[in-house]
Formats: sequence, C-alpha cells, structure tokens
Amino acid sequence: MMRQMMNIAIMAAVFGAVACLFFLLLEPIFTRMLYPEEAVTGVTYPEETETEELTPEEMLVNEEEKAATEEQERIRQEVERILRDKDRGARAYENLYGALRSVAMDSLYYLVDVSEISSDTDWFNDPYETRGTVSGIIIAKTDSEAQLLVYSPGINAAQTIQVTFYDGFSVEGAIRSYDRVSGFAVLSVSLEGMGPESKEKLGTAVLGSSSPSVVLGRPVIAVGRPTGNSGSISYGAITSASANLPIQDSGFVQLTTDIYGSKNASGVLIDPDGLVIGIIDSMHGRPDMPNILSRRPNS
Repeated sequence: MMRQMMNIAIMAAVFGAVACLFFLLLEPIFTRMLYPEEAVTGVTYPEETETEELTPEEMLVNEEEKAATEEQERIRQEVERILRDKDRGARAYENLYGALRSVAMDSLYYLVDVSEISSDTDWFNDPYETRGTVSGIIIAKTDSEAQLLVYSPGINAAQTIQVTFYDGFSVEGAIRSYDRVSGFAVLSVSLEGMGPESKEKLGTAVLGSSSPSVVLGRPVIAVGRPTGNSGSISYGAITSASANLPIQDSGFVQLTTDIYGSKNASGVLIDPDGLVIGIIDSMHGRPDMPNILSRRPNS
C-alpha cells in the first residue's frame, strides 16, 4: 500500500509539473486570442521653429505697404465711380442738347430769309446786283398772306425784297410798315403758290417774357442766322439784361449772351419753351464783346 501511495504521489507530482509547464507555455497564446491588443496611435508634436521678432522699421514698412494697398483700392473704386458718373453725365448732356435742338428745329417753320436786292451799274456801265440777307419771323398768317417782322435798318432802300421760307419757296415781299429809328419793318407776302402741306406746317412766332428777372441766367437758343449762315443754331445763356440802348425816341434794353456769333448775325433768341424773347442785333454791340446781342422794347 505504501508503494502504491508513493507511485500515486510521484505520478501526481509529475502530472502537476507537466500541467504547470503546459499552462505556462500556452497561457500567452490563449490570452492574445481572448483579449486582442488595440493598436496604439502615437502622439506627434509640431516641430517648434524659432521666429525672429520684427523690428520697428520692419513694422513701419508693413504698415506703409498696407496703407499703399488700401489707397490703391480706394483710387480704383473712385475711378470706377467717376467713370459711371461720366457715362451718366454724358448721357444727360446729350439729352439736354437733344431737347434744345428739338426746340430749335421747331422754330424753322416761322423763320424766313429776307433778301434785300438792289441793281446798279459800274463805271463801265455794266449792271450788277447787290444782295443782303437777314433772318425774320412770321408774326401772323392767313391762308393767302403772311406778315413778317424783320430787323434791317436799310431795308427801305432795297429795290426788291425776296422772302424765302423753310421749304425753299420764295416770293416777293412788300413793306407794310417801317421804323427808321429802330430799324424794324413789317412785311407782307403772298402765300399763293405755296404747297398745301408746306402752308399747313407754316407757323407763327410766339413772344415770351424778356423781363430781366425772368431771363437772366437762363438758357437761350439763337436761331435764324446767328453765325451769318441761314439755318444755323447756337446755344448759350443770357448774361445781362439791364443795359439801355441809346436809340432816339425809343425804349430798348439790351440782352447780352455768351454766344460768339458773326458780325452779320441776324435772327431771334428763343427760350427753352420756344418763345421768342429777343431780336438779334449786330449793330449795337460793344467793340470788346463781339457776342450776339438782342434787344427788345421795354414793357
């Protein structure tokens, strides 16, 4: 019995030793299988770089560059604004003169050219003809006759007076009334022979106020022959309206403009509404101001 017990004890010891050894060898394997390890992520830190501190001079340069950039941007925006305003201003300017031109073109239907024709002979007994042309206005008309007002101090000496209308129709005129002091004359012409369409378009001038308080500084249009040529148009403004003209037994004031015209200018001044406010007078201009002048009766 003792021998069997010793055999059992020895076998138990051997079995225990084998079991321990087997456990020690297989334990890590079973542990990794049952409890796998999680991947470890490493932590990285940014590399520290040494920065140099800016000097006051460098800070000043940076501020100047920033200010220059802001100034360039401001200038760019200002230029864009000016260009936009320029386009709007140009269109407004064009619209303004377009409106004034439309008013001036309407005046052609009551404007006429009055030619004073005289014939004579020279030293060799050869005939020749002298002709002077001024611009007048229609002040009244019927189906058969038109009454014209014209400023021409020497018209009473003309042998023949020829009147030409806007459409080129010409007819001989006759003096109905003439004032040798002021130089104004009223003519009458026959409309017989003028086409019905042209006669229908024919208009009469409407007189407007030429009071200094009304016209001073206002835009004005010179129509007729302000440059000495028929059908010419000039734009400007009334610069003064208080000078009296030294004409005997007459009360006239002078309206001066900033329109530079011909010494042979004639016609009328009209306001933006198309109303006649003065007659162009090239006889009483100042030597130092060759601008177009007009005169009117005192009211």
